[in-house]
Formats: sequence, C-alpha cells, structure tokens
Amino acid sequence: MRNLMVVFILILVLHPSSLCAEQRKIGPWKKISESDGAVAYIRSNSAAPVNESRCSIIINAPVAELERAARDISNFKKFMFMSKKIMSIDHPDFKNTPDTQGIYLLQAFPWPVDNRDGVGRIDYYVQKSTNTILIFIKLLPSDYPPIPKGVTRMPFCEDVWILKPINSTTSELIYQVLMDPGGNLNMIPGPVTDYVAKYFGAYTCENFRKIVEEGKYKNASGIITQTPLPDTYKNYLE
Repeated sequence: MRNLMVVFILILVLHPSSLCAEQRKIGPWKKISESDGAVAYIRSNSAAPVNESRCSIIINAPVAELERAARDISNFKKFMFMSKKIMSIDHPDFKNTPDTQGIYLLQAFPWPVDNRDGVGRIDYYVQKSTNTILIFIKLLPSDYPPIPKGVTRMPFCEDVWILKPINSTTSELIYQVLMDPGGNLNMIPGPVTDYVAKYFGAYTCENFRKIVEEGKYKNASGIITQTPLPDTYKNYLE
C-alpha cells in the first residue's frame, strides 16, 4: 500500500485552474476523516479528474513561526511523501522577489508509472487586518528546466496554504489542493485514490505541525510577507 500510495501524492499537492471559478461545478465539502487534530474534507470539482481536498489542523505556535517554516523550501521534503528533489529556481517567465519564488519539484512514483515533476511559482500574501498568510503555489506549463528521462511533467496546477492566527501562541493551518496529474490515470487503482484523498492531507498537516513545534523557528517575530492579499483569493479565507 505504501508504494501504491505514492502514485497520487502529487495529485494531492497541487490543482489546476484552467477553468474560471464561475465555470466550475463544485460540490459541498464532506468530512472524511479526523486524526490527531487534523480534520480532512473533500468535494467534487469539475476543474479536475480527482476530488478537491482540504485539511485543517491547530498548531501550538504563532503565525510568524509557521510562516518561517513554510518559506524554508528544505522543509518540503520533510512533509511531502516520497519527494526526490525540491529546489528554488530562477524562472525565465518571472522575477523572484521577497514574496515570489520559483520552485522545481520531482516526485517519485513506483514502476511502471513515470515519476512526475513540476515547475511552479510560489506567491506569499498577507491579510494585514488579521495577519493571516496565504501561500499560493501555481504550477506553470514550462520546458525549463529540461524534463528528465522517464519523467512526466505535470500540467497546470495550484496549491493553497493558509496560516491563520488564533491568538498570540496558537495558529490554524489550512491546506487545500486539487490537480490534474497528467498521464494515464487508468493505471492507478480507484481504491488508492480514495485512500490518499482520505489520509494525505492529514499526513501533510501533521508533519508540518511537527516541523514547527520542533522549535527551530521559536524566536521568529513579526510577519515577513508584505504583499497584500488580492480580492481574487479572499474566498479561500471564508
């Protein structure tokens, strides 16, 4: 089951936005699991061949510590299952800034399914009235860097992280994902899709909480992100 589970890991990391929100047929959120404080939901979304996933968890740390952990790209390998390579890149289509970062991800998949990779853009936003941080990761269609042999490049995808303060010492992490992984989905057994949809969001949130509560970012204070949250993303906070 561990190897089969890998097949859909990147499916639950990112999601496509090739259709406008007004064109999508979106179902209601359905609670599917609750484990160690992580509460997971799914809903149908016509923008992708798999369910949209959302998970929330309470973390005993202020938002400033969560923000530092999320900005540390090296942490992605610690909470992404079977990650082979994650690194910051300079993308030819945009300029890196303090609140925008290019990223490359390579995800292992079991034989005979191709490994998947993706080239993305991370944008950091802050709702200054609440000090809520929203991190928007968008996978871009790109031939850069070159696609390694035996790897399928992911199509258009997105990934949303919300770091929400509850009080001065406690925060909520909300992790929302949906995507089309490309390739032949018929090679992946349906029960594996259901299993990962149920548990991967919780897996990610619980591991992120563990990273934060280890105390590496204990002395963090103040919010780094300065780019105001655009109106187009405020629906994620509702």
